[in-house]
Amino acid sequence: MLFQIQNPTTGPLHSQRRVRVRRRGRFIHMPSRMMAHLGVQEHDLVLIRSTKLPTATLVKLQPHTKDFLDLPHPKELLQYNFKKFQCLTVGETITVMEGERRYYLDVLEAQPAGAVCTIDTDCEVDFAPALNYVEPPPAPAPVAGKGNVDVEAPIFTGFAARMDGQSRCPRAGKATSRGNRLPVHRCWV
Repeated sequence: MLFQIQNPTTGPLHSQRRVRVRRRGRFIHMPSRMMAHLGVQEHDLVLIRSTKLPTATLVKLQPHTKDFLDLPHPKELLQYNFKKFQCLTVGETITVMEGERRYYLDVLEAQPAGAVCTIDTDCEVDFAPALNYVEPPPAPAPVAGKGNVDVEAPIFTGFAARMDGQSRCPRAGKATSRGNRLPVHRCWV
């Protein structure tokens, strides 16, 4: 049986399961984890009523740290920890534990409703970027001329000269007075 439990001081509704209700004193007994989640202390007043929730088809979660996304087996970790959360409500934060390490996840979206039941379901889980995720800077664009060969650019921009001082190009003048170097002319050899 599912119950909807509301802390009248905080306002939002949270759905949970397996709450023992004692008839005489109108007391309920809930785990300390659930009390901390609702923000209630012992002997605080809560509102409770029986409810029926649709089965989850999609849940979108946002981790508080990017460490969760680096885990080698997040699917198995979520399957194991979802046994503790039979119901999920949009806007709540759930705690997933691996050994002594705690990962906090915000429930951003749940389909088909804002509060869904996760008992005996195969729902799709999607992740939003972590709260502390910083997008890496964009990769620099490749610089023209480095790595890319431009067809129009000349391969050799120097001058051609023969060892004996004569020109290979008919347009080239005679050798200069500085030695066997000819004036710069574009002449393809």
